[in-house]
Parts: sequence; C-alpha cells; structure tokens
Amino acid sequence: GPPRCIGMHIARSVFQVMVTAILGRLPDCRVEEEGTRFYEGNPIMAGVVRMPVTFTPGPRTGPAERPF
Repeated sequence: GPPRCIGMHIARSVFQVMVTAILGRLPDCRVEEEGTRFYEGNPIMAGVVRMPVTFTPGPRTGPAERPF
C-alpha cells in the first residue's frame, strides 16, 4: 500500500482537539458551502482547499498584541 506518516495519528488527534476548541468558541459558525473547494490533484490524497465560514465576532481574549 501507499506509505504512511509515522506521526499521522498524533496530527489527527491534535487537529481534532484544535477544531473542537475553536468551534466551541464560535457557536453560530456557518460554512459557506458554495465557496468550499476540495483538492482534486491526486486520487490518493483528499482534503479541503478552501472553506469560507461566517460567525458573529465576540469579545477578544488572549494577548493584546499579536506576535506576527
């Protein structure tokens, strides 16, 4: 079969925790389905290229200054 990344299970777990935390802070998050585009370059690889979302901004939390 195709080669697999040794860290893919860790990456998948970290991604799931991150998305759960973000969506927990954006209760009215809506995906704009008509703007969503999927990767079609390689039949073995799949994924989302673009997925625009809308939400109601809430109060900012975290550091006042962004490092970037």
